[in-house]
Amino acid sequence: PEDEQLWSSLPDPDEPPPVTETGLLNLYQAIRTTMAEEVKIVEHVFPNPGTVIQIFLRRVFNQSIQQYLEALLNRAAAVSALAFLRVLKLAHSQTASLVEFLKSYDPSTSLFRYSENRSTNNTKPGGATSSAPGPSIALSMMLDGAMEELFVPYTEGQRYMERELKSLNELFVMNLYPFGKWHESLARTKGGGGFFDRFKNQLTNTAAATSAATGNATTTAQAAQAFIKYSGITTGFNKEGEYQPVEEDGKLKMSVAGKMLKWHAESIGRCVELSTQGDLPKNVFSLMRILSDAIGRGYAETALETAQNKLESRDPKLEPEYSILSIARQVELICHLWQQYVSVAILPLASSSIVVRREMSIFNNQVIARIEALTSGLLQKLADNTLKWLTTQLGKQKKLDFKPRNDDILSMGNNTDACHSCCVTLNRLYDAAKENLSGSNLESFFTEIGVKFHSDWGTFSISGMESGGTVPDQMETTPETGTKFMERFGSGRLGAIMKDLEGRAEDLRLPSLPTMPTMPAMPAMPTMPTMPTMPAMPTIATRPFGLGGKGDQ
Repeated sequence: PEDEQLWSSLPDPDEPPPVTETGLLNLYQAIRTTMAEEVKIVEHVFPNPGTVIQIFLRRVFNQSIQQYLEALLNRAAAVSALAFLRVLKLAHSQTASLVEFLKSYDPSTSLFRYSENRSTNNTKPGGATSSAPGPSIALSMMLDGAMEELFVPYTEGQRYMERELKSLNELFVMNLYPFGKWHESLARTKGGGGFFDRFKNQLTNTAAATSAATGNATTTAQAAQAFIKYSGITTGFNKEGEYQPVEEDGKLKMSVAGKMLKWHAESIGRCVELSTQGDLPKNVFSLMRILSDAIGRGYAETALETAQNKLESRDPKLEPEYSILSIARQVELICHLWQQYVSVAILPLASSSIVVRREMSIFNNQVIARIEALTSGLLQKLADNTLKWLTTQLGKQKKLDFKPRNDDILSMGNNTDACHSCCVTLNRLYDAAKENLSGSNLESFFTEIGVKFHSDWGTFSISGMESGGTVPDQMETTPETGTKFMERFGSGRLGAIMKDLEGRAEDLRLPSLPTMPTMPAMPAMPTMPTMPTMPAMPTIATRPFGLGGKGDQ
């Protein structure tokens, strides 16, 4: 069950590489145990135990170890290129550990005593000793040579790098398969070529620069199959089984870039393990180029070019789409992570070759400069579109709105549709830019728009005598503009421009409505004299009513 789990996870790039293999582990453990027993026997039986131990170990390497490694690597090669490389690295590290263990038997009590005796017997007249290598040196050289012979068929020349570059090519194409299909569909709807084919050929050509044997006939098909197998996606396929990308697939994601860096780091680890010291710098440079082509040209630059085309093809009558700024933000984050990885994990490995390291630095700077140029072009295009939109909105304001008559002030008020539209646009732009840009990029972007928007004021004839300009007045009356606008957008050249605009708004403020004269207060009414109190009326005497009295007659 343990081996089944190992072989099932070998071709999955998201699974960690294995560190042990049961059969190889048992074989090497048996060799260690047998070696400990054989050394004791050889020491007591043979007069020259060092030579016997060398012969014994050579047979072990040429028969038992070689046969098992060939069977193990052939099985891995039948699974995938990544599985083969993982098993090759595992076998190399395990074998190196075994060799170091076997070398430790030289200073052991038995062989060490034999080495001392040989050193004593080689003493020349006059006290000088022979410089001939003793058994310990000979055994170490034999073990190093035996290990090299085991892996020569897989690492000689460019054989290893051919497989490594091919494996990375397949992994990167698989990782970018949905991203490439989405951008390819956009390009085809506009009459462009197929992006995914160009990207596939680009990566393959990079691999072919080191290995002429690396083919690309089935790269797309392999990427599609691998993507379906390892992505975990079960929906979104048409009747022919082809994946139909959605808009989410075409967005830049840190997770996608992180995967590529993780897979590349694993590849760098194998390169350090399997390359000689002389070949390590140039091999690392080859791996760096294929990473730059994938994460730089194939991922970041593709997203920037698509966004640029989207801006160019957008209807100028519509307000610019500021969500495109999120692409610049993602490119910045991805490039930062990528360059940190290059500085920490890749460039130090080429320190042994000054020439190669200088070439790596120049190549890396050129790639970053190209991405920065595309990002600057995208921001410049968005700024131009925004300024065109603002100018269009200002053009919608009637000329008389800039020279209103006194009797129009009441009906027009302080705001116009053009003023309101410009302020809403600037606020949306600020929110999107503040969220996605930072540092000098943010300041340059705001300055570009502020300077050109400031120059647009000279195209309008504004009277500041009787009435006033409603557009600059809007800056004063809207809470999000005016002084607060200047504070939010920063200081510097743009701050000076905003102060100038604020000053114009103060000069061109709409005149206040004339104040109605205050009516004089009405004089108080005179107080009426108090009437004298009337005297009380005399009380009339009453007589009780009687029943049947004489007085009533």
